[in-house]
Amino acid sequence: NMAKNDQQNAYNAQNGNYNGQNNNNGEEAGEVNGDIYVGPYCSNNGKKIHLGVFMEETCSYPAPNGIYEALHYGDSLPYSKKSIIDSGCISCKEPKEVDYQNYYDQQDADEVTEVCTNLYETAGKCEKGLDGYYPNRDVSGCSFILN
Repeated sequence: NMAKNDQQNAYNAQNGNYNGQNNNNGEEAGEVNGDIYVGPYCSNNGKKIHLGVFMEETCSYPAPNGIYEALHYGDSLPYSKKSIIDSGCISCKEPKEVDYQNYYDQQDADEVTEVCTNLYETAGKCEKGLDGYYPNRDVSGCSFILN
């Protein structure tokens, strides 16, 4: 739309070519044509998940720095600096008190919350090399975990 293009052009005029290359296709240097996309990505150390701006819908090619702010009147993208997920741990032990959040889970025989049970059941596992007798060892995740 025209407002979006005007904002992009204003950004381009202030900041020049995004990628430092000359686009010799008749367009203004650094102009972003088409849509931009917002999606999650992992931090370099793999311990955080952020939101980023990308050039295509698979979120594989990052958009130029500052494009979100240029198109959103200076507002920064939420979770672009802070992780979407908290790095703290949560308890998997069912609480003794029954409340509306754990009522149905409290009725089962174990002492593990349903969310933790489900997470463990779907997680990749590498039970190779365990001491003791384990007849049904799950080694389906070993190649991923060990590499």
